[in-house]
Amino acid sequence: MTFLPIVQRELRAGARRPGAHWLCFSSAAAACGIWLLLLSTRKGAVSPSQMAVTLFWSVTIVVFAFCQFAGLFLTADCISVEKRNGTLGLLFLTDLKGHDVVLGKLASTSLHAVYGVLGVLPMLALSLLLGGVAVGQFWRTAGVLLATLMLSLAIGLAVSVFCREALEALIGTLVVILGLLVGPVLLNVLAHALGPGSTAAGELARTLSPVSGLVLARDANFNSSGGAARFWFFLAVQFALCIAALAVASVRVARTWFEGQGTAGEAAGVWTRRLRFGDATFRERRRATLESNPFLWLALRDRLPRAAIETVMLLLFAIWLSFVISTFATRGNAREVCFGVVMFMAFGMHVVWKILVAIEASRRFSEDRQSGALELLLVTPLGVGRMLKGQWLALRKTFLRTAVLLTMMNLGIIGIILGPDPVRMGKEAGLFTFILSVGAVLLWTDYAALTQSAMWAALRTRHPARAVLNSIGRIMFVPWAGLLLLYFIAMGSRGISEDAIYAIVFVWWIGAMIVDGVALAVARSQLGANFRKAVSGDAVASGPARDPALAHKSLPRP
Repeated sequence: MTFLPIVQRELRAGARRPGAHWLCFSSAAAACGIWLLLLSTRKGAVSPSQMAVTLFWSVTIVVFAFCQFAGLFLTADCISVEKRNGTLGLLFLTDLKGHDVVLGKLASTSLHAVYGVLGVLPMLALSLLLGGVAVGQFWRTAGVLLATLMLSLAIGLAVSVFCREALEALIGTLVVILGLLVGPVLLNVLAHALGPGSTAAGELARTLSPVSGLVLARDANFNSSGGAARFWFFLAVQFALCIAALAVASVRVARTWFEGQGTAGEAAGVWTRRLRFGDATFRERRRATLESNPFLWLALRDRLPRAAIETVMLLLFAIWLSFVISTFATRGNAREVCFGVVMFMAFGMHVVWKILVAIEASRRFSEDRQSGALELLLVTPLGVGRMLKGQWLALRKTFLRTAVLLTMMNLGIIGIILGPDPVRMGKEAGLFTFILSVGAVLLWTDYAALTQSAMWAALRTRHPARAVLNSIGRIMFVPWAGLLLLYFIAMGSRGISEDAIYAIVFVWWIGAMIVDGVALAVARSQLGANFRKAVSGDAVASGPARDPALAHKSLPRP
């Protein structure tokens, strides 16, 4: 038998796809654009070595963010979708083993991502010609990026093996990735804030975070006492976690397609259904919703999505609140570090919440379209308008509490800045108050645009993760690109006045509001006009082409 047959087939097929070559080209072109932007905004007498360092780390940060979250959109749902379609068990009727399936899925989903990262490395190597970055630092940074990418993809595969629904897989992958990314760093900050006795434990925890790899890859840290040992230990831990995740997925995938059968499986299924759908009393109270809007009852029938989303946000809020308390409990430099974590976590929680909105908003339509339930609903007297209204009401009930929580967090930080002001911001207090107020407003406008765009994206694509990525790209890409642009301009310019910063933030806010308004209007228009066509597959660009000979014929309406 051929060694790893699925891997060989997927690598050959993937290498011939035009998308792989276009992604490699576009990633290199994006890195080149960042270079040109930084060079054009650079003012004053700056040495080539300083310019090289700025260019190198600016591109590295963007590529690192891509590597860190690649598993969320590429591998998080690749095994669970086989479970839902009932095709996973067919693979094991052949001579294939668990590692054949897992590595084959990894090869098919990760080839484009690897091509994209490799396409950026030559642009990073240009810093070597300017003299600001050493050869060793370049190769160490490249190793950290590839290790981060492979670990993210392996985590998505491992989580997908244990899940069946797309929402479970996506949220589970997001939680694990965020836990490895931020958790060790937060533990290290808390360890330093609590006192020198817990510093060793904090350093050990920090080594597990991929962010530490970029810090340890720098020449100053690598050449310090024990720096080389810490870097190679970090790299070994990352690859060990990657291999462990793939091994767990390989062992589990061969057993997961028939799980739930037998007496034990039936008992577990009864208990799971009670947790998700409630007992008889709870279901009886829900019947009033069934009479008013059946689709709203269907969308709220499963309690798991709302519970999972609120649990994730409450856990993050508890961590954020501990750093707020630490800001007042500590002194000196530790107080500034804790308050910096408070600001960073508030922004991160907004991003995570918006990703969860896109996931949940696209899940219902995506699952029902794949199962054929939407087509069955369209032949009933329910109507498209009531279906869209029911979905919107369900999303509002799912996310209202967490949206209010995030808004109160922003207002709480504003109160801390304008009140006690533990870090003595001074003149910068007004600027941060304005930025936090803008963020609170964008939270609600982004929510409105994301829900509608995600619903429409779910009808236009067959893959739930692609629907999430499509909706996030439409709403968040322009604001995030604007933030990067402002960051690059700030790095390349000197002496920006406070009034100019206010004007830049105000223009960015208006631009983000315009993007939300346009996306909301387009999605609502498409949902109202082309909902039936999208459900039947006529409006899906990725669907099978229709026979031109039958184009003049029309099927009778139900």
